[in-house]
Amino acid sequence: MSSLALRFIARKGRWQVLNNGPEVLQYEDPCFLMIFYLRRPVPVELRTACGIGPLHHGLYSLELWDKEIGKVLNLAWDSVGATPRIVTFRRGEWEHLFLQTSAAI
Repeated sequence: MSSLALRFIARKGRWQVLNNGPEVLQYEDPCFLMIFYLRRPVPVELRTACGIGPLHHGLYSLELWDKEIGKVLNLAWDSVGATPRIVTFRRGEWEHLFLQTSAAI
């Protein structure tokens, strides 16, 4: 499912600027909202001063939201070409619906 979601957002997503400023690759239809974004790293000096370690979820993120039930998939990875880690995965009917939506890819 994760590789399908990444291919889907790459083909169907459109770059958008969100209200709070970050630019994201986004796809939205009546059932789903998908967002790919790059997290801004916290500077080393600030992490050291505040006792914050490295990002534990990675720099790149992909979120898939079923508009009826909430976030159903969240992937994170640290570098281009790295294998994404599954942070959140919630089984349900959305899987079948997403497979139908993405069948054209």
